[in-house]
Amino acid sequence: MTQESQWLGTTQASRLLEVRPKTLLGWLEKGLLPNIHTRTLPTGRVQLNRADVEAYVQVLNNEGK
Repeated sequence: MTQESQWLGTTQASRLLEVRPKTLLGWLEKGLLPNIHTRTLPTGRVQLNRADVEAYVQVLNNEGK
């Protein structure tokens, strides 16, 4: 996996989390996803660590069972 593929844009991450990108950004601003590492690009865009997002989705799926 390349270093760039380790990161998701907010649109990609929101699809995995099944929420709108605006909702995801709100969660991040409020600190509701502390276990998901993020980075801000020089353009101001936020990216989320792919493995962290996938792990969180897994937790959500297990809680739903």
